[in-house]
Amino acid sequence: MKVLLLQDAGVHEKNKHLRECITLQKGFRNIGSHCDIWGRDHSHCDINILPDFDSYDLIIDESVDDIKSASDWSYRNKFESFDTLSADDAFGYVGQLAGYAKALGKKAGGWWVVNKANGSFKYVPAENIDVDKEVKKLEENVKTVKSNVFKRCYESEEETFRGKPTGNRVLSKTCSFCRYKHSCWENLQELPSLLSKAKEPKIVSYVSIRKEQVA
Repeated sequence: MKVLLLQDAGVHEKNKHLRECITLQKGFRNIGSHCDIWGRDHSHCDINILPDFDSYDLIIDESVDDIKSASDWSYRNKFESFDTLSADDAFGYVGQLAGYAKALGKKAGGWWVVNKANGSFKYVPAENIDVDKEVKKLEENVKTVKSNVFKRCYESEEETFRGKPTGNRVLSKTCSFCRYKHSCWENLQELPSLLSKAKEPKIVSYVSIRKEQVA
C-alpha cells in the first residue's frame, strides 16, 4: 500500500522528529507500506509542486482527519471509540475536529492516534459527531472568553489513599492542566503526597489539607 500524509512540519526544532506525521510514517513503514509526507517546511518538500495524488492508495486528507499522539493509557481507554473520547474531552478534540470540518466544508473523518509508548497506531472514526452542535459550543466558548468573567468550572475532589478517604481535597485531573488553577484556587498547594511512603512521592495539588496533616 502506498500512503500519503498531509501535514506541515513542526515549528519547535527540538521535537520536530516527534511530529505526528513522522511517527505515523514510521508506523506505516514498519508494517511494510510505502509512506510519504507532504506539507510546508519539510526539507524534502517543494510546496509549489503538488504530489502525484493519483499514485497513492490512501491519502489522509479526503475527509478531515486529525492526528494525535497519546499515552499508553489514553490510547487504550480514552481513544477507544468516539463515545469514550467525547465523554471525557477536556482538551476539546471533538470540537477541534468539528471546527476544521466546518471551516473546510468537508465531512469530519476521525482521529489517527499514535501510541507514544510503543509507536502503534489506530484510526478512531468520528461516527456520531454532530458538527453543527460542536461548532455552537465553540461559539459559546468564544462569547464566554470575550465576556472576561472568571468562573470556576470544576469542583475539588476528595483525596483517597489505598481506597480510603484522607479528609483532604485535591484538584480534579481536568483542572491540573489549567494555567489558571492558582487564580481559581488561592490556597492551592502542590506538594509530595502527604501519605505516600514512596522514596519520591508523586506531586499532588491540594486544595485543602486536614488540620492533623499540616506540617
